[in-house]
Amino acid sequence: MAQNTSQRGVEYSSTTADSSYTRSATTYTTFNECSPLFGYPECVPETQEVREDEGEDERLKCDNNKIPDGGFVAWTQVLSGHLVVFNVWGYITSYGFFQEYYVKTLGASPANASWIGAMQMFLVHFLATFSGRSMDAGYLRQCIALGCLFQVTGALATSFGTQLWHFWLAQGILSGIGHGLVFSPMISLYATYFSTKRVMAVSLASCGAATGGMVFPVVAYKCFDTIGFAWTVRIMAAIILANSAVIVKFTRSRIIPRSMPPWVDFSAFRERSYLLFSIGSFLIFEGIYFAYIYIRQYAQVHTGFTPSDSLLILIIMNGVGVPARIAAAFVADRWIGAVMTCIAVSIPCGIAILAWIAVHTHYGMFIWATIYGLLVNCVQSQLPAANAYFGSKDPEKSGRRVGMITTINSIPLLTGPYIAGKLIDLRGGDYLYAQLFGGLCILTGTLFLPLTNRVHKMAHRARPLHYHIPLFPGFQLLDVAGPLDILNIRTQYTDTADISLTVSAETLDPVSVKPVPPPHAKWHFDLPESDLQACNQHMVPQRTFAEVVSALKENDANCDIKPIDVLIVPGGLGTRLDRIYGKSDKVSNTQQVRDFITAVAPYIRHSVITICTGSHVLAQTGLLDNRRATTNSARFDDVIEQTRQVNWQRDRRWLRDIVPMDVPTGSLQPGTEIWTSAGITAGIDVMLEYISAHYGGVAIGIQTAKRMEYRWERERAASYFL
Repeated sequence: MAQNTSQRGVEYSSTTADSSYTRSATTYTTFNECSPLFGYPECVPETQEVREDEGEDERLKCDNNKIPDGGFVAWTQVLSGHLVVFNVWGYITSYGFFQEYYVKTLGASPANASWIGAMQMFLVHFLATFSGRSMDAGYLRQCIALGCLFQVTGALATSFGTQLWHFWLAQGILSGIGHGLVFSPMISLYATYFSTKRVMAVSLASCGAATGGMVFPVVAYKCFDTIGFAWTVRIMAAIILANSAVIVKFTRSRIIPRSMPPWVDFSAFRERSYLLFSIGSFLIFEGIYFAYIYIRQYAQVHTGFTPSDSLLILIIMNGVGVPARIAAAFVADRWIGAVMTCIAVSIPCGIAILAWIAVHTHYGMFIWATIYGLLVNCVQSQLPAANAYFGSKDPEKSGRRVGMITTINSIPLLTGPYIAGKLIDLRGGDYLYAQLFGGLCILTGTLFLPLTNRVHKMAHRARPLHYHIPLFPGFQLLDVAGPLDILNIRTQYTDTADISLTVSAETLDPVSVKPVPPPHAKWHFDLPESDLQACNQHMVPQRTFAEVVSALKENDANCDIKPIDVLIVPGGLGTRLDRIYGKSDKVSNTQQVRDFITAVAPYIRHSVITICTGSHVLAQTGLLDNRRATTNSARFDDVIEQTRQVNWQRDRRWLRDIVPMDVPTGSLQPGTEIWTSAGITAGIDVMLEYISAHYGGVAIGIQTAKRMEYRWERERAASYFL
């Protein structure tokens, strides 16, 4: 009796009863991106102690399965993050106080004094890759505790400095290292605790720059004239110490690391949106911070402020950041997202820097500081939120991915203030060149953000929708049914409801799962039929190979045959059998499939996925030559012997390769993805990986695996099957 398995009318023919497959209105909770894994120890005695340890490990891994998206522990991470940002950016954005002291007391030039503040900002971002990797490797709390120690030590050492190089070592290096060890891991951490509320969580934490940016200048404003520089800085160190105690107490990591991760995930830069965002944020950071360092000097020299009154401008710039950051987060979460919010506030922020050129009065200075403070705080909150968005594609790599962009942004934070200082010196103390430099850097960087958004949307529009499966007698049922059921589940969600499936074969006769010829075939297999009829099933194709090839070549818009975005090639016993015509003429059972694949290869718009020995079929067409691929472990040696031109990888559960630009005409198109998997059940794993890569991240794959009640094996290694 036929059982419908797709919206497009594909049928299985078997003896099982009909069952309905309806769309559910239930909202399904999304798993965390670190799915639980089976362990396969090779030589471990089955003792009660080992079983208890494995059970505990599985229990801990299951605790990772759901992103809390709230709750006490999650929100205490936001509190810890707020205090981290308080200690880092509150202290750094108050550098105008230190800058003035170094220039007036030590006689340093503005450019040379700015190196200390720039070095702090540089190390915050430069160390992000290393601190992010520490988080991925499971050393979050140790990294945070060490960073807090460096911060407190650096602040205390600063209070004892008497020469510029003392402050450069204490505040620039020691404090900078501490900032770098704590900042990036905390930003990365939110990807593991929040999904729908992530932008709000990051923005609430980033408000620490505003609250810290008020507290530290107020301390300087109230204490400097009465107790002097040294004790003022020691009070700041005490505040950092108190915050650090809370941070170390409450910071907790959720993800259980499986292995030591690499230092850098270079594959991230293959994503054009990730690369464009890196460039855009680089340029924005080049111009965004120099106002914090030089605004007090500008106010005193050009608008007649006293040293104490000029601190009020710094307090205002930071103080308006609290409502600004919360408002920006609300808009981003509720309506337009972090990237579009960045665009909306970065453009006026760059214009505001240019408008600074026209400010020459007390009132004008207060008004400008308020407006710029609102805008720059919005930018500062949404850039990390957008960074966390790109980093959270795979939370097991979130520390590295966020850290990589943050490290790249360390360069403009080191060079931007120094270049601005040199431009001020070049104009003899006039700020025109520096203001032009800052404003134009921000505006130029902002131009990359719409491109980032557009590329992301284009990738979303260009995502694969039309799947095609060619069949042959003797295909492995689960090679087809596993991926097909994943696609069926995805059609129950609005964003992937338009997925379609076409099944083709030589003829429209039902195709047998067992190697049994169709009823009117003029060939047979050299196999005893008595062994092949038990528990056999058939799948009914919708189109013949000839119909599909003709439709693709003619490119008939009125034809109802769908284009091929993704070709799925199953394996099975039939891949290694010959058909016998007459008494002795032999032809490979998959020859028709191979001819079909060769004919449609130039028309495949996105990907080829092979399951089990389907990779052997693809290899026999020549389309896998010089490509990395894997196959069923039990058939591995036979496959290698017959197709040595392929770079076969023995110990892999699945592999992804990409067709290069220099492919011959008539082959797969450049950029086509080739996903190959090991045997049978690996087809489910590779399909979950595939939909994760193209339909919204690993959370989509985990959501689907949960619907299937399937324990998704995300490890690429498959040595335990060998």
